[in-house]
Amino acid sequence: MDTVTNKFNQLWDDFVSSFKGNLIAQARKQTLSFAFVKLIFSEACLSWTSEYSVNGRWLDNLVKENPAKGNLVKEILTQDMALKEIAVQGGSLDFLKYVAPVGAGAIGYGISKALHLATLGTACATLAPLLIAIPVTNGCLNSRKENATMRLIDGYVAQLSKYREAVVAALTAEA
Repeated sequence: MDTVTNKFNQLWDDFVSSFKGNLIAQARKQTLSFAFVKLIFSEACLSWTSEYSVNGRWLDNLVKENPAKGNLVKEILTQDMALKEIAVQGGSLDFLKYVAPVGAGAIGYGISKALHLATLGTACATLAPLLIAIPVTNGCLNSRKENATMRLIDGYVAQLSKYREAVVAALTAEA
């Protein structure tokens, strides 16, 4: 690969890392809707048109040095790049936040009654599983939600690979 392609690959990696980092940061604050993802993506894409960014200066220099390739690359990076919405897999299991602890408490109560425990024993056998199930259930649900969010983010980032390939093809094509 030539130096222009290598430089593009470095800039692209930074561009994708910045986009992914912004998605992760925003996902920690709120749920990522497609409209919000597109907004973050549009903001990231501005780096290719800004004369104050490394990406924008590189693209301007490419257009000046090789107008045919430069304009094709500019068109890919500023007009063609787009994201398609990714359907969120599975529904919310937030009801488990309440059902699992209550179910654990009910099982404890049932066991205490089967063993004919006194009132204190019944209370302990009911409350202990209930109180243990709350943080366990919350942890499992949070982990599941974080994994789903990362799969969503990775899906949006993966959509960008075809544009990288298109730019590399344009840069390596014979003029």
